[in-house]
Amino acid sequence: MAHHRKRYEEYPEFRKYNPLERFKTMRTAIGARGSLDLTASHALRDAVVEFDPAVHKIERPGTSAIEDMRRTRRDDQPVDTEWKPQAAGLRAQTIKGKNPKDAQIEGLQARLEALEATVAALSGAHEGGAR
Repeated sequence: MAHHRKRYEEYPEFRKYNPLERFKTMRTAIGARGSLDLTASHALRDAVVEFDPAVHKIERPGTSAIEDMRRTRRDDQPVDTEWKPQAAGLRAQTIKGKNPKDAQIEGLQARLEALEATVAALSGAHEGGAR
C-alpha cells in the first residue's frame, strides 16, 4: 500500500479510480444519501494486517528455483521468455505407479512453478535495466 499512497500523493486525480471511490460514486448515482459505515471493512483490514516486505515473507512452492534463476542470470544476458520444461527440471507428465489424475495435477503444479519462475525472471529484469 505504500506504493499506492505515494502514487496518490503524486497524482491525487488517480484516487477517483480506486474501488472505494468508484463505489461511493455508484452509490450516489443511485440516490443513496446516508453516511457510509465502513466499520466492518476497517475491522477486516486491521485483522488481515497490511503486507510489509520488511516484516513479512512470501513463501511459495518453487521460490528456490526463482532465486536460483535470479542468481545465475547476468544483467547483460537477454531474458528468455520461451517456456522450456526440461530447463526448469520438470518431471514428465506421466508418473509411473500413480493415479493418472494425481500425475496430471503434479504436472500442472510443475508447469505453474515454471511459469512463476519465468514471471519472476521477467519481473526482476526491469530492476537491472534489461528488457
